[in-house]
Amino acid sequence: MTRRSPRSTLSSSSAASDVYKRQDYELIRRAIAGVLGAKDDYLEVFLPDMVYSDTPIKKCISEDLADIYQDLKDFISVFQLGLNETMNDSLVVCKEHFREFWGQRLVNTMRALHDVKYSPADDGEEEEMEDENSLL
Repeated sequence: MTRRSPRSTLSSSSAASDVYKRQDYELIRRAIAGVLGAKDDYLEVFLPDMVYSDTPIKKCISEDLADIYQDLKDFISVFQLGLNETMNDSLVVCKEHFREFWGQRLVNTMRALHDVKYSPADDGEEEEMEDENSLL
């Protein structure tokens, strides 16, 4: 019996599974973008490329959260299999991805979300946001 790492388990899935992953990603991204509207975009200031650039780099909260969701979903999917070796490998991969990829992205996105929630809004938007905020 050949044992596979979480990544090989995930990457060896069928093409249909990859289509579902892309559809899930798009579904999540569009839902978040729909809620945030024009406030989905933010300027990234913590990228190493920004040190040498005069041009701001535009990012989208919805894309960042969909990327993070996809990685965590992959991690959870491996755990649902219940195999100790793949669970341990998946945890290692998830921690590496957090350190190298989505940990900083999460922090940057949280900053942008904080700005969406607490920055002064336009007069017309302010009343609408107050109604939405009453639920939060």
